[in-house]
Amino acid sequence: MRRKLEARKDVIDFVVPGGIYDDNRTIRTMHGAHAETKLDKVVRHAGNSVFPNGTITVKFRDVPGAKVEIALDPDGASECAVSETVANGVRTVVVGKKGAAYPGVMSIALVKLPLSAPRLF
Repeated sequence: MRRKLEARKDVIDFVVPGGIYDDNRTIRTMHGAHAETKLDKVVRHAGNSVFPNGTITVKFRDVPGAKVEIALDPDGASECAVSETVANGVRTVVVGKKGAAYPGVMSIALVKLPLSAPRLF
């Protein structure tokens, strides 16, 4: 997942929530956001049956005109609840459960729209 995002020219910044490189950038509810590997890809779940209100939170430098793109585990939930707030130049993205299934998040990326900011990595 990391190599795929690094190769995309429209990605400004990204986080792989269950990966070792981005663990320090991921704010999560401890027991409600466990990670696992599936077919050599890391998936972090937002919630489970014991802790149903689990969330995954990441922060990006705010880039006007950019949008957030979330890649979900294709074997899990097909949708998730996403809230975004911007304060003091920081965009905070919180991912949680929407519906009956718990989403498995593979990546959260800040993607530039045409004529947007330069890449951060």
